[in-house]
Amino acid sequence: MKQKVQVLGWKRFISLLMLMVLTIGVLSGCLKKDRNTTTTTQKPGQIELVYYKLFDEEDVIKPLIQQYQSLHPNVQIKYKKFTEPDEYYQLLLNELAEGQGPDIFSVPNYWLLRNSKKITPLPPEAFGPQDFEDTFVSVATKDAVFTD
Repeated sequence: MKQKVQVLGWKRFISLLMLMVLTIGVLSGCLKKDRNTTTTTQKPGQIELVYYKLFDEEDVIKPLIQQYQSLHPNVQIKYKKFTEPDEYYQLLLNELAEGQGPDIFSVPNYWLLRNSKKITPLPPEAFGPQDFEDTFVSVATKDAVFTD
């Protein structure tokens, strides 16, 4: 009889231990992730930005990235090219909703109107329509500036 009690005790102990390990594993996925931590080793003051774009090869974007990095040596830009518009759209939508999206991303102009209810406009006093028009080509103003 004592052996049976001991066996039940060990089974209960192992069951509780497994339950605790599983609970901790599941709950650890519920913790808020710190967006400022990276898996790469960065020097203090180094900034790493992630850039997503549809279709353009890295050799098209690389000169622009290099030009920017030459003016800002503490900034590293990682470029990721996508080729499937629907997959790119879903990935962006999900990552941005989770607060884990890229730092910089490019989208086709027709996506702006299609997603206008999901986008928070920049306050006019920070960068108004005239500032936008003075900074970008006129076609960009037609595509990206919406009136109420």
